[in-house]
Amino acid sequence: MKVALILGVLQMSLGIVLKGFNDAYHHRWVDFIFEFIPQLVMFLCLFGFMDLMVIVKWTTDYSDDTSKAPAIINAMLNMAMNGGQPSAPHETPLFGDKSSYDGQIALMNALMLIVVICIPLMLCVKPCYIQFCKKKSHVGVDDEFVAGGDYATHEDNFVEANKAGSLLKAKDDAFNVHDNIVHSYVDANKGHEEDSFLEIMIHQIIEVIEFVLGTISNTASYLRLWALSLAHS
Repeated sequence: MKVALILGVLQMSLGIVLKGFNDAYHHRWVDFIFEFIPQLVMFLCLFGFMDLMVIVKWTTDYSDDTSKAPAIINAMLNMAMNGGQPSAPHETPLFGDKSSYDGQIALMNALMLIVVICIPLMLCVKPCYIQFCKKKSHVGVDDEFVAGGDYATHEDNFVEANKAGSLLKAKDDAFNVHDNIVHSYVDANKGHEEDSFLEIMIHQIIEVIEFVLGTISNTASYLRLWALSLAHS
């Protein structure tokens, strides 16, 4: 059943990686850098680390004293809620000096710090960028900004337009594409700028919460297999 947990984490990691491939293919570099990368790092720092603990415990011999074998689920809960401090000090740590929990506590706290840093990156950068694009669309932007990906347009449009001798028309088309993408997040004709940004921010918060809760619930589904095997044994 621990194999099922490891395969489950790999499967969920594949889903995140596919999202990154889609963002790169469609030139959504803001999504790629500030959503895909933080999501993958956050996921690996939590559940990838849990898989690593499973493997380390699996390859460690506790036949001399099974009471020293650490409980991985308790260790993960302590990592998130208790600063990595063990709930059963008699257990042997999986990382660092086997006689002290200091090394493992430091590692867990470092991983939790990375997770905390990833959250504002996922929450704040994309809404601020969309709002910036939205304001820029009303005053005009230069060619360098317009060639910025799905939020503006693809570089191929400029190449084709240049061959046809209608670069100005391509820029107008680029602005239209840009506006359509921005307006998919917020209707520019409703409310004030502050209200529009609030709507964008709420949309992003919902996406982040959906990712976090979905990750936890999907991992819990695999953990139920583990719990079921323990109950039967």
